[in-house]
Amino acid sequence: MIILIDMDGVIADFEGKIIEEINKKYPKIKIIENRDKWIGDFYKERDNEIYNIIEKIRNSKGFIKNLKPIKGSKEALDYLLEKGYDVFICSSPLSQTKTL
Repeated sequence: MIILIDMDGVIADFEGKIIEEINKKYPKIKIIENRDKWIGDFYKERDNEIYNIIEKIRNSKGFIKNLKPIKGSKEALDYLLEKGYDVFICSSPLSQTKTL
């Protein structure tokens, strides 16, 4: 059996890194962490300040490389591989793949 697993928000903590970087680089901006909707809400209105900041952060050099794993994701992947499944990690590419 082949299993495809999304990377962002499943294996890699994309949203957590965005929040961490906003808190570090833009401390006056208050982001409430709500993983079910917050990032999608900012992407609905593409000409707002937060959207532009998120784009700048996610396209910065080393962003993808430095994502932390979601708690339990490594163990889950190890379990699936141990059971003999063909596991592939998939994700949509960022627009600035040269910065990975």
